[in-house]
Amino acid sequence: MVRERDIKLLPGEDVVEEAAGPGHSLVVTTQRLIQQYSTQLGARSESTSFFLENLDSIETTTRRYPKLLIGAIACLVVAMLIASLAREFQDAQVFAMIIVFVALVLFGAYFFLRKRAVVFHSQRSDIILLTKGRGIENMPRFIDIVERAKAERVHLLSNIVEQESQ
Repeated sequence: MVRERDIKLLPGEDVVEEAAGPGHSLVVTTQRLIQQYSTQLGARSESTSFFLENLDSIETTTRRYPKLLIGAIACLVVAMLIASLAREFQDAQVFAMIIVFVALVLFGAYFFLRKRAVVFHSQRSDIILLTKGRGIENMPRFIDIVERAKAERVHLLSNIVEQESQ
């Protein structure tokens, strides 16, 4: 959970929910959305945050790497060309098999590296939460919590503005 030394809460701010994973956490408070993450090897910790009223949209998406898929298809085409043009050369067939192996590795990498992500958009920054398999079933609930917290924050701010204008 959130430790006091990790996040300094503003006056009147309370933690509503937290989604944590290895090396990162996403915290919803009554005023802000805060992402904390460690850089590679945990050398240092960084964070991104914005006020809930600045949250423009929430997107669920799958991060893919199409260059891996294109590379795999290109390798298969090259292997078929080599195999068909150099049928009598043993070395060419071995080379074609190596290229097929590379294509299989690229196909595997394409499917293995796909990651589900939830992106919280604001006008000036985005917070990206990669879910990759685990925790995906809890994302609709977490998104609902963020949207409710935003609605409450906007309602509170509109009440304050209304009271000040009277």
